[in-house]
Amino acid sequence: MEGIRSTLGILASLTPVVLLAFFFFVIYRTQSIYVLLARVWRIAVGTKPIEDQEIRRYADDIHSLTYFRFVSNLKVSSLAQAKSAIIWAERNRLDLRDVARCGDYFDVERLEVREEKIPTKRVRITVGLALLLASLATVGVVVYFSITDTVLLSFKDGGSSFKLSEAGAERYWVGTRLDLEACGRDSLPVLAGSTQFKESEAKMLCDFITDKGFKSGLDTYLRNQRESSWKIGAMLVGPLLVLFMLCLQVVRSLKLAEYLKARQQ
Repeated sequence: MEGIRSTLGILASLTPVVLLAFFFFVIYRTQSIYVLLARVWRIAVGTKPIEDQEIRRYADDIHSLTYFRFVSNLKVSSLAQAKSAIIWAERNRLDLRDVARCGDYFDVERLEVREEKIPTKRVRITVGLALLLASLATVGVVVYFSITDTVLLSFKDGGSSFKLSEAGAERYWVGTRLDLEACGRDSLPVLAGSTQFKESEAKMLCDFITDKGFKSGLDTYLRNQRESSWKIGAMLVGPLLVLFMLCLQVVRSLKLAEYLKARQQ
């Protein structure tokens, strides 16, 4: 039937997207396309073992390094670095996954925190407050437009922007509302003068407000506004989350630096 579609069909259409997201996640974690190439090789050639000892050792080293990167998320460039990191972590009673959460603030070669890269306290406070305010503003905007019965509109010809509700329409910062009663009582010049709308705009609004389909039309505008606010909120979540994770990296790096200094004393 028209207007109805299969739920399984929707899920099936998402399968390629999910697979691509999975491979991108693995590539990001391992910093290598080895996993993808190895999978392609197995599909094309099979799982026959490599006979040449040197080549097999080389392939095993790549596999081990990739596995270490995936599990620990530590961006080492060689097996030697990986082994040094393991020994260092055991000596300092640390989990390498916790160390990796410091991000670029941890030097995998020197096995120490890059304290010179950590922002100053003033910058950290400023960024933290900005992140908090931005998060609260995003949540506030989404919640407001999800529950309000007023829709924000503007005329397509680049004219006035205004608010519309069941009570009527009004310009921003202008208290006089153009409502059903005013449309039936006043002439267009009077309406335009009291509401600050142009006469053509006042006529268009009165035609809409007095129409029998006004309520359903307003509901459509409100639904579109809610959906738009959710989309905007969803787009802002990504950057805010990235900034939040960067702030966490700084906090974890400071704690790790303090911990390592304490162990050296």
